[in-house]
Amino acid sequence: MRENEVYTASNRAIYSWGFGQVGLQCVYFSFAQLMQIYTTPTGFALSPVLVSWVIVLVRAVDSFADPLFANWSDNFHSRWGRRKPFLLAGGICGAFFVMAVWWTNPGWTEPIKFAYLLFTAVMLCGAWGLYALAHGAMGYELTDDYHGRSRLMAIKGLFTGITAIALQWVHWLTMRPFFGGKVTGIRWVSIGLAAMVLLSTFAVLRFTSERFATINRNRIKLLPAIRITLRNRPFLLLLLMMLTQRLGTALFYGLLFYVNVYYVCQGNESLASKIAGITGTTSALLGLTVLPFIQRISRRIGKRHGVMLGAGALAASALLVPFCLTPKMPYLQIVLWAVLGPLTTVGQTLTEAIFPDICDIDELEGGLRREGMFVAVSSFLVKFEAALCILLVGYLIQFAGFQPGQMMQSPEAVLHLRWIAFTPYITCSLLALLFAWRFPITEKMMAEVRQKLDARHAAAKEAAASESAAVQVELNR
Repeated sequence: MRENEVYTASNRAIYSWGFGQVGLQCVYFSFAQLMQIYTTPTGFALSPVLVSWVIVLVRAVDSFADPLFANWSDNFHSRWGRRKPFLLAGGICGAFFVMAVWWTNPGWTEPIKFAYLLFTAVMLCGAWGLYALAHGAMGYELTDDYHGRSRLMAIKGLFTGITAIALQWVHWLTMRPFFGGKVTGIRWVSIGLAAMVLLSTFAVLRFTSERFATINRNRIKLLPAIRITLRNRPFLLLLLMMLTQRLGTALFYGLLFYVNVYYVCQGNESLASKIAGITGTTSALLGLTVLPFIQRISRRIGKRHGVMLGAGALAASALLVPFCLTPKMPYLQIVLWAVLGPLTTVGQTLTEAIFPDICDIDELEGGLRREGMFVAVSSFLVKFEAALCILLVGYLIQFAGFQPGQMMQSPEAVLHLRWIAFTPYITCSLLALLFAWRFPITEKMMAEVRQKLDARHAAAKEAAASESAAVQVELNR
């Protein structure tokens, strides 16, 4: 690399790292499908209540494990690096448990099925956490370029989006007649998912290298590491923005199905499912269309303004939702989500691109590279919040007066469902916009940080070279 040139890894390394997202999506998908496949009569016929508790317990355990793994990874040293051993362990275990989670015997009693699912789901999510932590931290090292990090996250988003669209058809595939049943179908399909996990894992291991494998020689304990991480003001503001956004959207989307079925579609579940399918696919595809232009957008408006754009679009959609979810025009909501898809994709991608900048600021202030801890703290809070939302949605539905098993709900229950869905969405989206507005990192600030870090790294190399030369002189005497 020439003097004053900003480091960027090769395209092969960047795209191989992006391809690693395929394996991560396959592991996550296997967990996300537990409710749909385990609870149906054609699946494993396990009580939805028991499956819900499995999901909540697993997410809680997984969220607490993330900071432990992260601190271990940040302080870890081996001949293979800090992250690669964790990535390898997560990939191999993930591939195994992607298959193992579906080998419950439908004829077992409910307690045995519950125990088996709980154990395999905990192991699956543990593997998911290991893989995600190592993969995310390795990505932060691939470039020092402020706008190049936007391109990096766009490539990751491209692989994520394509894989997510393909995985939407897995449930349909498991029910094809040639499998002879959904249980047999998901077991065969899980073999293919496991193969993709292994393929993407070894692609990252083979073609992506670590730059900071030996940088942290001064170890830092877990609790001080968490405290230091949460004292980082840009990280804290970004985290608050993410948490408020996710809280509002998680509660809203958890209730949206019921609002669509019982208010917008007047009890027609088939129409509601059709609208949801069209909406999800359209939004995802339109979101993918902006990813090739993310770096150009980043240069044009800056990452900070891009994050504000995404937060502003979400707030605007929240304010429009009460008017777009209407039985007079059931398909109107598709237009809203279609417009929202590209804008939120810009915001989410540039939000991810800011995390490496935060790690640079942290290194300048503390002298350590702690990508793992930043990944883990954000992951911990997001997962813990998601687990709480799963339970909260159930209680909110009950509080609204929803009566299970009834094709039509009372006008009061439908009204309550609507406003219980709309109010947190609007409030949290506006709060997230406020946090995005106050976010301080700019391109100018990062140029100054980069200059100081480069000077520090150059001085450290010079000192190491001088020390090595002095040792050599002593040996030659």
